[in-house]
Amino acid sequence: MDQTPIRILLIEDEPECALLMESFLKVASRTAFAYTLERGETLAQGLALLREGEFDVVLLDLVLPDSRGLATLREVKAHGRGVTIVVLTGLRDEDLGRRAIEEGAQDFLCKGDFNSEMLRHVIRFAYDRGRLLHGFEHILECTPDGVVVVGDDGLTRYASPSAAILFNKSLRDLVGKPFGWPVGPEKPAEITLEAEGGGRRVAEMAAARIEWRGETSWLVSVRDVTVLKMIEAARAGQEERRLQEAAKERFLQSVAHDLRSPMNVICAMVERCGELLPAASEAEERLLLAGRSALKRMLKLVEGLLSLWQLESGGMAVCRSSLDLASVAERVLEEARAAHPGKDINAEFEEGLGPVFADEDMVARLLSNLLDNACRYGRRVVTVRCRAEGPEQVCLSVTDDGPGVAEARLGAIFDRFSQGDRFMDESGYKGTGLGLALCREIARLNDGSIDVESELGKGATFSVRLPACLRRVELR
Repeated sequence: MDQTPIRILLIEDEPECALLMESFLKVASRTAFAYTLERGETLAQGLALLREGEFDVVLLDLVLPDSRGLATLREVKAHGRGVTIVVLTGLRDEDLGRRAIEEGAQDFLCKGDFNSEMLRHVIRFAYDRGRLLHGFEHILECTPDGVVVVGDDGLTRYASPSAAILFNKSLRDLVGKPFGWPVGPEKPAEITLEAEGGGRRVAEMAAARIEWRGETSWLVSVRDVTVLKMIEAARAGQEERRLQEAAKERFLQSVAHDLRSPMNVICAMVERCGELLPAASEAEERLLLAGRSALKRMLKLVEGLLSLWQLESGGMAVCRSSLDLASVAERVLEEARAAHPGKDINAEFEEGLGPVFADEDMVARLLSNLLDNACRYGRRVVTVRCRAEGPEQVCLSVTDDGPGVAEARLGAIFDRFSQGDRFMDESGYKGTGLGLALCREIARLNDGSIDVESELGKGATFSVRLPACLRRVELR
């Protein structure tokens, strides 16, 4: 036998019935359970005892001096939340007992028609069932989702604290009142709820059939999905922007690709015009020179766009091998000196510099872009340096004596079409803003990196770090 005493509250005004109940309890307790008993003769006394102590079972007479019928049960339920109630009715009031069960009582006993064995069975069963139900309700009260039990009449039988928060109402305003939304077995539905402060919440509601206190009802779960909806909307917006950006990229790539062929034809025609006009006037010579220069800039922009898109999309193969960086740099330097005769382009290569592991054509293009950039903005002197940085890395740097880059623009200087705050070259050409973006992509594809150090009025240094080619020694 469980030695934990069942705490019983008897609310009964008739002394004879109270004495009979105590007698039956004493007999039942010898073999079935231990108990403690307190008694209130009126509803007011019973409610006062409920407020002052804790009880497991309430034996409740529905006809009291200060309350009658099911209203008595409702008052006890409201003040003794979670307590198990067994109602006491008259011999001819069995229908009232059944309606009391529908209202939430665990069981009923007809006065004068039960004995100690029946009382033992009713109390034990009500106590055990009440404990199970109380545990179930405790789980519902702790869940973060709102839980509501709705009867077939549309009235709320139970509401969890989370539901009260979601619906922005007190439990008293929910329980016993119309639920307000149609409930059925369909797929989860979205509902809009008023939030504290006049805002709105979006909730997902789902329902399932259950048996609740002897009554077939709907168990309704309500989950706040406001934040989830906001995240979904943000993701949808990001996806839409991504698709628009991809469409723009495809359009520009197609335009650039289609422009290249006719522009090459136009360049050839301009060159041919120069050959056909050996005695051209000075004005005609200037016009032809301006045309050549403009076409070269356009071709450079188109080639830069196509190359960058190929690199970023993986359309350009990377053929890495052991590479003598100094040898590649010397070749590119000679081309730069021929293209920029007015610049003093120097080289400082560390002796005994080992090879790097990179794509030769890509490295040559990277250095060519850096030199073109330095010659365009540098005043007179451009210096290229190659040096080792530890056993696993080689640094290639290009320094100019130009106006430098403002610190605020350094973070974006490798972005597409970014040209910093630097000046135009002597021809008035400021570049396309693609050269440094290409350099960054080439460095990335060769497992390297690129950065810039600059100060306004003191030039700029662009440094590329590439992985050294480490020879493996095979042990025999």
